[in-house]
Amino acid sequence: MGNAKYLYLVRHGETVANAGNIHAGQFDSPLTEKGREQAAASAPLLTGIPFDTVFSSDLSRAKDTCAIMLPDATPILRPDIREISVGGLEGNPRPAARKTYGESHLAAMKAYDYSIFGGESFADFMTRTVAFLDEVATNDAYGTHIVAFCHGGIIQSAARHILGCAENLPPLAVTNCSVSVFYFDGERWSIRTFNQTPTLPQ
Repeated sequence: MGNAKYLYLVRHGETVANAGNIHAGQFDSPLTEKGREQAAASAPLLTGIPFDTVFSSDLSRAKDTCAIMLPDATPILRPDIREISVGGLEGNPRPAARKTYGESHLAAMKAYDYSIFGGESFADFMTRTVAFLDEVATNDAYGTHIVAFCHGGIIQSAARHILGCAENLPPLAVTNCSVSVFYFDGERWSIRTFNQTPTLPQ
């Protein structure tokens, strides 16, 4: 299917939306100062790795995290590795959305399915994630070491796909600026490291 390769998925630093408990989705929420500090602290996790290809979500929080952690890189911007779209919830505080939409909001959060609000369903989001994994696996032009600065949902979905339990796996914690490493041996993916951070999450 393809040559062996390592895919490093890096979640962006803390954003204004993260700090404010706001639905971000594909809303372009910027990094906070803490988010920039997280990126700087996590940069050593990528030191010395000979990356052949650097990808980033085209949202500023991912691009800015990339610029801090790999300042010499020129990432290939990929809209397809954005966070899941939450549709009309984007930019809205979660408590207010819960109050407005009640059970519909809770159900969407639990099922990771925002189609009722004009966003993506979990199935559509998983399809998008798997398509990216398949592309990396089959395109040997990307080299052996690939890094993608992206979002917690992408990293969770990639792990669910690899573990083969997409429908029943509990939520996986993906810390801001954590590094998760997936390995493709030429036939299948496995997880080498998940949610690595320079210090324990606070």
